[in-house]
Amino acid sequence: MITTDFTFRKASKSENELIKNHVKKEFGSETIHIFSQKKLWIKEGQIKEVFLIHEKLETILAKLSVQIYSAGIPIGSIWKNKFQLEIEGSYLILPYTKNKINVKTNQFLYGKSIFVENIEPIDFDFNRGDFLIVVGKNSLHFGVGKAEIGAKEINNAQPNTIIMKGLRSKPLDRGWYLRKGN
Repeated sequence: MITTDFTFRKASKSENELIKNHVKKEFGSETIHIFSQKKLWIKEGQIKEVFLIHEKLETILAKLSVQIYSAGIPIGSIWKNKFQLEIEGSYLILPYTKNKINVKTNQFLYGKSIFVENIEPIDFDFNRGDFLIVVGKNSLHFGVGKAEIGAKEINNAQPNTIIMKGLRSKPLDRGWYLRKGN
């Protein structure tokens, strides 16, 4: 059953700026390429879900007289006036950013934390609180998360030090689709 307690609308100018500034600041200026010939739309209900839509599709959506449930690619959500990049959004920016870690295990897919001993050597600098894309074996995109420690701390970290916490109920890793996704 589809609920009608939502609206699907174009993102406002301030929402556009919030989203694009977050992506650029956290993942680098090259990531702005994902917005080329695309528009941002918001599904506003209990959560503000953010969708990336091709500009040609936007023309069609604007003409529809029925309530739209969803369109385009869900790239994240807005919580308390902050944008959170999620699974598909991090996949889109993957080719344009250096902010990624390679993991040796699949634990992140189960909403579990990533430990220092389970990552491949890192060749870029990042700080605690920076967002990183998680990549598994065979360059498989796992998702996105927030660093618990900085790159300079990794070599001196004790075993079982968490580099990134998993979140079971937020759509940050591909395993979420099986755990919570509809």
